[in-house]
Amino acid sequence: MVLVTAILFLAIGLWCVLKPEIVGMFDGFEIKPSTNKYYHDYIKRYGLALFLVGVGTLVYGLLTIVFGNGKP
Repeated sequence: MVLVTAILFLAIGLWCVLKPEIVGMFDGFEIKPSTNKYYHDYIKRYGLALFLVGVGTLVYGLLTIVFGNGKP
C-alpha cells in the first residue's frame, strides 16, 4: 500500500511540474487553460513537493521490503 501511495504521489507531482497549465484548467467551475504565470509557478512548487514526498515514500517502502520489517 505504501508503494501504491508513492507511485500516486510521483505521478501527480510530475504531472503538476510538467503540465501546470493543464492542472490549472480546473480552477473553480470554469474549465479553460490557465494563463496566469504565478499560478503556474505555484502549481509547479506544489508538484515538486508532492514528487519529493513520493520519492521519500518510495524509499521507505522499498527499505521495509528489503530489510523485512514490513509487508509489501
